[in-house]
Amino acid sequence: MLQRAAALCSSGEHCHAEVKEKILNAGLDEEAAERIIAQLEKEKFIDASRYAQSFVNDRFRFNKWGKMKLRAALRQKEIADRDIDEALGNLNEEEYRQTLKSLLLAKLKSTPTDDGQKLMASLLRFAASRGFESGITLNCLHELLNPTDHEKRDLHFDDLEE
Repeated sequence: MLQRAAALCSSGEHCHAEVKEKILNAGLDEEAAERIIAQLEKEKFIDASRYAQSFVNDRFRFNKWGKMKLRAALRQKEIADRDIDEALGNLNEEEYRQTLKSLLLAKLKSTPTDDGQKLMASLLRFAASRGFESGITLNCLHELLNPTDHEKRDLHFDDLEE
């Protein structure tokens, strides 16, 4: 089972909880699972910090998840807060803001409403469902809904005014 678990970990990043679940599903007891996992961690097949970094990078880039959703998902996988904080701290803040702005702009274009309050509430709920913090969401919404002339050209707001 140790060799099978090592092969699994060699094929991609896996956390302690994922590997433990696979070992238990294979029929081994809790004590044996812990011994195997301890050996895998000793040999660096399993590394929580490396896993957290990989998870954050992949889910942010491909799924466009915000920090709150990323943190919750990693906690569910029993990753330590220090590893989560380190991985989230490595996100590029400008790229994070631009990703949120592009998501909000797309949602703004696809949300038909004349009521400003309903629109704002809808956009805030959308960003929260993606795991973005309310403070940064409000800042990005302010920039999108009150753009300078330069930002207006860059974000193609001409489409929205028609």
